[in-house]
Amino acid sequence: MIVLAPGLVAQLLTYVDRLNWKDGSVTAKGAAASVKRCLVANTFGEMAFQTQEGAELLAHVVSALMRSEEFQERALPFRISEMRFMRYPGGGSYGLHTDEPINPNGFRADLSFTLLLQPASVGGDLVVDGETIRMVAGDVYLYPSTTAHGVTIVDAGERIAIVGWVQSYVRDHAKRALIADLNRMANNEHEREPVRIQAVRNELLRRWGG
Repeated sequence: MIVLAPGLVAQLLTYVDRLNWKDGSVTAKGAAASVKRCLVANTFGEMAFQTQEGAELLAHVVSALMRSEEFQERALPFRISEMRFMRYPGGGSYGLHTDEPINPNGFRADLSFTLLLQPASVGGDLVVDGETIRMVAGDVYLYPSTTAHGVTIVDAGERIAIVGWVQSYVRDHAKRALIADLNRMANNEHEREPVRIQAVRNELLRRWGG
C-alpha cells in the first residue's frame, strides 16, 4: 500500500544523508546479527532527530500511516514505535530472521513494517515468509513480527528504507485478520461475497465451538 507522497519521500531521502550511519549488525540480536549486512541509523536518542526538521518529518510519516485506512484495518494500531532507517549499498542484504518480541521502545511488537524510500536498481527485494514483495518508493508492507523475513542482496544501486513496529489492540494475528475481513464487509457491499462470509463464520465456529 502506498502511504507516502513523493514529496515527503524526497524530503526524507535528503534528510537521511545527514544521519549517523553505523554497521547494522550491532543493532541485531542473536542469529540476526550474523546475517545483517547493511547500515542503520536509529531514531532512538540520535541527536539528528532532536532537530525540529527531523521531528516534523517523522511526525509526517506516522501521520501518513495512521491516515491509511488499509493500515488501520490490518494493524488495529495501539501505538507505533519510533523508526529505524536502513541503508543497503551494493552487496548489502539481510538474511532471513524474525523480530524481537519487545521492540527498542520497550513495548510488545505484534507487527513489523517496511516503508521503502528508495528501491535498489537490481536486487534488494523484501522477502516475507518465502514470498518476494515488489515495492515502490512510498510503499509500506506490514507483516507479523513472528514471520521470517529478509532482504535479498543488492546487486546494483542502493536500497533505503524505514522499518518500525506496531503494538496492536489485538495481538492474535488470526483474530485480527477476522476483524479486518468483517470490517471490509461492513464498509463495502462488494466485499460481501457468500464464500467470504461463510469462511469467517466457519473460522469463528472453529474457535468458539466446544
